[in-house]
Order: sequence, then C-alpha cells, then structure tokens
Amino acid sequence: MAQNGSGGIVEEGPRTQSAAHARAVPHVVALLILPATTVLDIAMLVEVFGADGRASGGVRPYELRMCAAAPGATRIASGFTLDATHGLHGLRGAHTVLVPAAEPDVTAPASVLDALRRADAQGARIVAIGSGLFALAASGLLAGRRATAHWRDVATLRRRHPDVELDVTTLFTRDGRLITAAGAAATLDLCLQLVNDDQGAAAADAVARRVLSSPQRAGGRPQLVDSRVLPRDDTFDRMLEWALARLDQPLALTDLARVAGLSQRTLARRFHAKLGTTPVQWLLGERLRLARRMLETTDEPIGRVARIAGFGSAGSLRQQFVKAVGVAPGVYRRSFNRSSMIRAAG
Repeated sequence: MAQNGSGGIVEEGPRTQSAAHARAVPHVVALLILPATTVLDIAMLVEVFGADGRASGGVRPYELRMCAAAPGATRIASGFTLDATHGLHGLRGAHTVLVPAAEPDVTAPASVLDALRRADAQGARIVAIGSGLFALAASGLLAGRRATAHWRDVATLRRRHPDVELDVTTLFTRDGRLITAAGAAATLDLCLQLVNDDQGAAAADAVARRVLSSPQRAGGRPQLVDSRVLPRDDTFDRMLEWALARLDQPLALTDLARVAGLSQRTLARRFHAKLGTTPVQWLLGERLRLARRMLETTDEPIGRVARIAGFGSAGSLRQQFVKAVGVAPGVYRRSFNRSSMIRAAG
C-alpha cells in the first residue's frame, strides 16, 4: 500500500479488487445511512457512486447499496426519509463503506458500530465524512489513528475521543484503509479522488465534468483559509498556464518567478495561499497527472511518456510514479489503458 503526493492511494487487501477484475465486476459501495444523516452528503455520494454510468466496455463501475440499521424507510436530517435497500448485512462483502455526516448528538446504534468493525476486519475501505467520524471513532477503529474533521466538530471530538489524532488542516486524511474527510464541499473532492484511485484519472475527470466540478483538490489542501477573498491574479494564472505548456522542459523556481515577475519568496507565498502547496510539489503533481493520462489513453512508449511529462527518463518516471501511485507505470497502464486490457483479454 502506498499514499501518493496528491492524496491518492493504491491498496491491495482482502476486499480490494485488482483494476482488471474491477472492470468485469462492479466495485461494491455500501452507503451507511445513520440516524439524522445530512442530505448534502447523501446527495453527493449517490450522484458519484450511484449514477447509471458505464465504464469502458459497458461495465458499470460501482454497485451502490443503501444500508441502514434496518431496511426500508429511514428518517434522516431535515425531515427527509430515504428507502434503505439493505440492512447492515449490506456491508458484508463491500469493497468500500461510506459513513456520511450525521448529527453529532445522535449516537449510532451498537449494531452499526459492530457492522463497521466487521467491515474493517474483512478488509473494506471505510470512509467517514464530516461528523460521520463520530460513528467511526465510537467503533474504536480510529484509536491512535490520524483523522480529519470539520473544524466545527474538533472540540467535541477531542473531548469524546481523545485517542484520535486529529488533523484539522487538511481536506481529507488516510490512515491505512481508513479515510476521513472534513465534509461539505470536501466530500466531492474526496469522491473524485476515490474514483481516481479505483478507475483512473480519466474516469475522475469525466465525473468532474458531469457534475460541473473542477478537478478535485488534493487531500493535503488546507481546510481553513484566510477570511479575506483572494483577488483575481491574472499574472499568477498566466504563469501557471506557461508552466503547464512546458512540462517537458526543465523548470526551476527561478523560471516561474521570472515569468510571474515576483521574487522567489513572494512566489512561494502566493503558491501556498492560492494552491495550498509549494511550486516544486505543484510541478511534480502536474507532471504525474500528465503521465497518468498518457498511460491511460495512449500507447506511447514509457520512455517517451517520461520525456513529455518532464521526468527525463523511464527510470526517473518509475521512481516518482511508484512513490506517488504505488505501482510501476507499466502496471498502471495494463490496469487502466483500454487498448492494453483488450490485448490482454485477447
């Protein structure tokens, strides 16, 4: 298992599908409807994982199960009622369990906590969003683990669950197969990252276009920003466009600062304020993004992919790719490139 620089992860466990197998069998997602679950999270999760989309080859990428303590009508926040298609048995065999935000003062039933512990023991990826973290913490699965929470829940979480190592500076955090997110708008960012991990960058971009979202923010982006609205910065944006058009070339901080007309120190501050990262990490992330798209959509030799994406050599690309994505470029191509999969099937 490896975590990448943009928050992505490649993981092999008892319930983790290989990418090739995932193309033939849908990835099972169990959406756990807790008492007083919030409508916003449910809507976003259903839109991403329950949409009637088809991956390449006509296979539906996800099978969504709506699970509750008991199947049938389940009352959630704001007076809404949802029809749970499954009881807690729906978590059995799920590859991913989603725990959306719910009212923190409403305690999850013991049966729900037991179901979460069983899902973890079976190797499921468990994702708690916003105040869904309270249920995951109550199950004991987060004891001594890193987690992200919405800033407004931090004080209560620290009082109730002091054994959880809270990180309130990020949009979402991964600790092994446990993933926690700040909630609200960060829910969509995390959903897109999960699709990226499961189906590849092209699939995540397709979902982003469908829901009219920009590409996802990485999990390491800051959750809290200055209360002042950052002004439009045309010079900075033009510098980014200039760099994106030259990823195949050696680019140093001095080059970016010169194009932006800023000192290196001021440019670094501007990067942190606007993008939540450093110029070097931004360049690496964009080069990896380009390499992933080329591996997914072209048959270009890996050495040429490395040169076009600015890594210089296949060896350098492999080193950075394995560190970020968890697998070698060739393995990634065989998993997510449709032409490669067709040749392998033949």
